[in-house]
Amino acid sequence: MTLSTFVHRFSRYIALFCVTSSLLITWGCISPSNSQTLPNYNSPMGGNLDFPGDWSEEYPFIDWLKNSRNWMVTCPGGDNSCFPNNEKPQDNGISLLQMDDQGWVKSLQSKQDPNISFANVETFFISLDEENPLPEKRFYVFYEGEGTLDYTLSAQKNEELSQPGRDVVDITDNKSYAVLKIRDTDPQNTGNYLRNIRIIRADHLDEYEAGETLFNPDFLKHIENYKALRFMDWMLTNSSDEKEWRDRPKPDNQVSLISHYIPGKGKVSGYPIEIMVALANRIQAYPWFNIPHEATDEYIREFAKLVKAELDPELKVYVEHSNEVWNWGFPQSQYALQQARDRWGKDEDGEYYGDGWMQYHGMKTAQICEAWNQELGSDRVECVLGVQTAWQGLEDSALDCPLYVAEGNDPCWQSGIDALGVTGYVSGYLQKEENIELIQSWLDRGDRDYAFDQAFQQLEFGNIEAIEGGSQKFKDSVATGTENFKYFQKVAKAKDMDVVWYEGGTHFNSSGNDRVDRFLKDIAQHEKMYDLYMKLFDTWKEAEGQLIVMWGGIGADSAWTFKHSLDDTDHPKWRAMMDFIDQNPCWWDGCRPGES
Repeated sequence: MTLSTFVHRFSRYIALFCVTSSLLITWGCISPSNSQTLPNYNSPMGGNLDFPGDWSEEYPFIDWLKNSRNWMVTCPGGDNSCFPNNEKPQDNGISLLQMDDQGWVKSLQSKQDPNISFANVETFFISLDEENPLPEKRFYVFYEGEGTLDYTLSAQKNEELSQPGRDVVDITDNKSYAVLKIRDTDPQNTGNYLRNIRIIRADHLDEYEAGETLFNPDFLKHIENYKALRFMDWMLTNSSDEKEWRDRPKPDNQVSLISHYIPGKGKVSGYPIEIMVALANRIQAYPWFNIPHEATDEYIREFAKLVKAELDPELKVYVEHSNEVWNWGFPQSQYALQQARDRWGKDEDGEYYGDGWMQYHGMKTAQICEAWNQELGSDRVECVLGVQTAWQGLEDSALDCPLYVAEGNDPCWQSGIDALGVTGYVSGYLQKEENIELIQSWLDRGDRDYAFDQAFQQLEFGNIEAIEGGSQKFKDSVATGTENFKYFQKVAKAKDMDVVWYEGGTHFNSSGNDRVDRFLKDIAQHEKMYDLYMKLFDTWKEAEGQLIVMWGGIGADSAWTFKHSLDDTDHPKWRAMMDFIDQNPCWWDGCRPGES
């Protein structure tokens, strides 16, 4: 072993020892003095993390059970006879299980009727993708206690290599799911039930045994260049029903960090705040939290207190009220509309205020900002008001919030809001139904290069006259982005605010036509996408925008993603992102840990 190899491995193991038994990463392992050596220290870019669950190809945890689904109960014979009234509960029987405080199953007897026993309790721990096979197909399953574990569908136990306390499991194909089943637990009735089950991929065994018990090393490598981590999807913001602080996901469930069961409330989904903070500490990235739209004042303040207690004090925090409250496709917009009507009623003409939902959005953002600034200090908090980038002027309702002001409050923009959050999406309207025939005519020429040239001209300049849809001058192109960025920068400067990019990239919804959809996927993965992304980023920087938080993710063949697999570094979008980071050290004051 060379000296450099020894130093590298020693440094890696030192980093692993920063993992504590409580699953949190101690920030003290990375001090401000050496944070300058981290890959993201000068980065101007962050990322939106993928939806949590066994289907995510980001694979965030080293223990794959931590991303598994809730326990599901199966009756003997495969029918519903073990359930009350012979009907399978909506929670798949989890409320009938006898579980300890950490979520481990203590018995296969029903909690309601000890005369009824379940055939097994199971969970899905991987959804496999045939187009994106796992790089390693062998797993080690460690456990304590007595009982019988089984594996089905694409998972098969290697009987020869397995031994008590450690099963060896192989993934036999990439077409289905990997399922873990508890067929028996605590057979001697001594209280020694199966527990502390961990599923570790074979190529991560060394890191796990060295002390890495939480995050997948490949995932950490994937996100190491991100300045910020937007946890909108990790919190399941767009479908959140979180309201009371006591009912939030907590890290004390040792089975899965995405699936929880709270007696009296039911299933709760979303990663615990503590895990998100731990990840931010681990790579020294600024966390970006989206406060659930129904969150109580107690929830908002206790959230801030927890972040203050657990987050490295050198790190700033981005905080936002829900996500895209202006977007009628999400329940939070309907909630804001109803709350505005309940609070402010009707105008003098007997009509509900047409912009009431945006005024409510501004009010809630201001209240969140004030609470977080009080708890963490305004120098650590970057409070973001999300606005609709394509509807210029709508932001005034949220910023000025006259109905809230009439109650004796300051305008919302004067109540701690630091930045406008806008998007950097481009689509060129290529996916719109009215353009299907035109795109097919490009393809019918039999010259794929011509079709791609047309598409990229539209994506950059939006100047192909035959493209229809929408009212934007440059039809959702890079040129449109340039105008939008300049507009919102002018609005922000007038109120001494910043502008940040909360999502962006290609935005190709399905056109409804298989041939066109295939073309859109090919466009998204085309080499010319590198130059398009670089131009999009450059226009943002020229407009004096600040943090860029990309939208995308991982997928083998997709119009949305910017990587084919977790270890892919060749996708043109990803190369553009990484090259822009390398070539453009963050340019705004306070962008680095420890800066004011």
